[in-house]
Amino acid sequence: MELTKNQYENMVRDEIKQKREAFMLGVARDLLKEKGFKGLSLMRLAELSGYSKQTVYNYFPTREDLVMSLVIQSTTQRLEYYQRAMTFDGRPREKLLGVHIVDMNCLSRDIRNELLLYLGWVRLEASSGRLNDLWRYEEAITDILTGIIHQAVELGDLELPYRMTENQLAFALRSLSIGGHAMAEYDPPSDSPIFEAPAWTHNKMGLIFLDGLGWRPLSRDWDYKASLKRIYREIFPEWPAKTGDEPSDPD
Repeated sequence: MELTKNQYENMVRDEIKQKREAFMLGVARDLLKEKGFKGLSLMRLAELSGYSKQTVYNYFPTREDLVMSLVIQSTTQRLEYYQRAMTFDGRPREKLLGVHIVDMNCLSRDIRNELLLYLGWVRLEASSGRLNDLWRYEEAITDILTGIIHQAVELGDLELPYRMTENQLAFALRSLSIGGHAMAEYDPPSDSPIFEAPAWTHNKMGLIFLDGLGWRPLSRDWDYKASLKRIYREIFPEWPAKTGDEPSDPD
């Protein structure tokens, strides 16, 4: 159906608005990475982006709203990759490995933004519209994890621990991933035994946790390194396989 003049003009305006917002978010992301939350300001964003202060405020009324927009942007992208991971032709635990690949590539890049999300004052200062958008995407991510767990239970690959629900296990898996990335943000002395390489946290610890749940096939019974290579090749060919992502056999 042919668009009317008003419809066409509205479509063009929306496209310009989306591109402008995406550009400002890119500038803000670089600024947050370089200067941290304290160095992120709407005034500085206006200076670096070339837009007026009023234009920046029209898009992001507060600094917290800007951070929320960054988290929404990264969460939306992560959700799209999670959905791709679900298309992998394999066992539920292999699909969970696909989710792990997404987290290693996306969450490790945006973890500082994600962690700011959990500060209550950031959420309180953000607009209700952006907050509702974020929770909608967060629920969709949780639904994907819950769906993988449900598939495993239906196939007999997993028996949930006593009084644990699928949603609770999904929450635990997300906590393990986000917590591992958060711990990797610490910068201990080079000789400190407290923190080992992040890959150990995400890979070996993940295998120990899933094996401890009895989630089949257990790591001793399955070649997850081969699964990992297949997932990269078939689902995420744009990402070069990283040796740090390779699961290690629990000792």
